[in-house]
Formats: sequence, structure tokens, C-alpha cells
Amino acid sequence: MGNIIRMVKRCCGVLLKSLLPWALSLVVFFVVLPVSFLFEASSALSLEYIEGHPYFTFHAFSNAYDREDFDEISRLVSAGFDVNMHDPGGRTALTYVAANAQNETFAVKVTELLVLKGAKMNTEDSFCRTPIIYAIEDDRRALTAYLLDNGADPTLQSRAYNTPIIFVPFVRQRPALVSMIIAKCRDVNIRDFLGNTPLSWASRFGYLDSVRLLLQAGAHVNNRSIHDKTPLMEAAEKGQYDVAELLVEKGADVNIQTKKGWSALMWASEKGHTKIVSMLIEAKADLFARNAKGERALTIARTNNHPETAKTIEGAEFRERLKKGIMFGAPAVLLIIFGVVGIRYIAMHHKSKRQGGGF
Repeated sequence: MGNIIRMVKRCCGVLLKSLLPWALSLVVFFVVLPVSFLFEASSALSLEYIEGHPYFTFHAFSNAYDREDFDEISRLVSAGFDVNMHDPGGRTALTYVAANAQNETFAVKVTELLVLKGAKMNTEDSFCRTPIIYAIEDDRRALTAYLLDNGADPTLQSRAYNTPIIFVPFVRQRPALVSMIIAKCRDVNIRDFLGNTPLSWASRFGYLDSVRLLLQAGAHVNNRSIHDKTPLMEAAEKGQYDVAELLVEKGADVNIQTKKGWSALMWASEKGHTKIVSMLIEAKADLFARNAKGERALTIARTNNHPETAKTIEGAEFRERLKKGIMFGAPAVLLIIFGVVGIRYIAMHHKSKRQGGGF
């Protein structure tokens, strides 16, 4: 039995030795050669435009871009690469560049080439993003500036954000880009889906330079949002003193109230922004106005545990009452004085006449 097993093992060994070269040949033929061919083909794709295979050509572009090979990109474009074709994700070459602009200088250089060849600025990809939205999201200032200068429209509706593109820098908190986009915006009073204008957003976040630029461009200082709030109310609530002061200087109405009766003074009082409260009082804010619940600014400050704010309002109310007392009390006092003087004069006159008749 042992001899049989040894013979079987020997036969298997001989068989494996004879088949191994054939097996290796099959692996080389069916695996190594095809892989090598595909690798060489993909390299070749970066040098020539292969008609009928747009995704392969787009891959060649993206491959060259990722390697920052501008010469290869130029050869692709010169060979007929369609700069407005889409990859499977709906991205054009320009969108791809904007979404991958880690080297912003290189990205701008490639963008210039694509624009020169007719790249469309406002095409959305499958994620509802245009090139400028990607540039804004990643705070690419030079790229954003170039896109704006070459046709990117900040007033277009962004389906990704459900709002015009001009509001994207506010949502992403990119203050440096806000002013840049405002300068290119045809309508600075455009609204988002909540009725906010760019001025409302800039006031809320305290972007003073943007507020100033918007006002210079014709933004309406007393525009209301869907929540009935003015830019001044936004600034007052968020404690943006410099913005609130500028809005008041530019004509913001300090006594506008929402449908629920809230004024800018009340918003500032609720949050305990004493400095803004003082500024609004100085600007003749109505201290005695009441909201729908019957609350005054003083009541609101006390309810929300802001003693310093309450003290400021209380002092202002006292001075206001004293002032009104003087204004309305002085004529009455004068009237009484004149009355007393008149009565005494008449009495003295009658007395002198009686004395004269006696002589």
C-alpha cells in the first residue's frame, strides 16, 4: 500500500512539473498581457483624442490635471478634446478643475485654457453644483474672481443650496468672497427662499465691509425677511455693534416692529447687548413700545437676566419721563404762575381804585 502511495505522489509531481510552464504561459497570455495593454492604452489616451470614447478621454484630462501636466492638457485640447463633455458624474472639465483646485495657481491656468476653448461657466453637475460653487465652498479666491470675471452668474438659483449663488458665501461663511461676489451681482436686493436679502445675511454675520458695499450698491436698508425682520434687527440680535451703527447711520428705522411687535431694541435687550441698546436709545428708539405680549424692552431684559442692560434701559426711561414731565409740566406751571400774578394784579388794581375814590 505504501508503494502505491509513493508512486501516486511521484506521478503527481511529474505531472505538475510538466504542466507548470503551460500554466504560467496561460497566466501571462490572459492576465499580464491584457493588463499591460490597458496600461499602455490609458497612457496613449492622454496624448490623443479617441472619438467615440468620451469617458476615456475625460479620464485622460483628469489624469493629466491630477499630475499637473499642463503640456499634456494642452495637447488634449488641441487634439479636439470637448471641454464641455460630461463625465459619469455630470462634471465638465471646468467643474472638475474647480472641485480639485488644491493648487489654485495651476487651477486658474487650466481654467484660462478651458475658457479660451469655450468652456461653459454655469453648467451644473449631478450634485447640482456649478464651478463657482465649488470654488466658493473651498474658499478659492483667485479662482472665484476669474470665474466671476468670465461669466459666472451669482444670481442663478443653486439647486444644491435652494438659493441664489450669491448667498452661498454666507452659508459657508466666506467673508472674503462676499464682497467679491456682491461687486458682480446685478441685483443686490435679490432674496433667498426665506426672503432674506444679502444685506440681511451680511448684517447677521457682522460682515461690515460687505454691508457697506451693499448699501453703496443700493441695498434697501429696511427690507424685511419672511420672518419680518430687518437687517438692523438681525445685527441687534446677533450683537453686531459696528454693523448696527452703520445701518442706523444709513437710515435704518429703529422703531420698525415685526408682526409680533418686536423692535431692534427688544432683540438687543433679549440677548443682553447693552452697547447696542445704548446706541439704539441714542438713536431715539421707542423705550415704551410693547410687543404682542405687552412686553417692553425693559421687561424683556429683566426676564432674560440681563441686569446691566435693564439698568441702562431703566435710566433712559427715567430721563425720558423726566423730560416729558418738564415738557408738559412747564406750561402748566407757567400758566399757574401767570394766573396767580394776574389775580393779584387785578386785586391790587381794584384796591387802588377804591382808595382813589375815597379822596
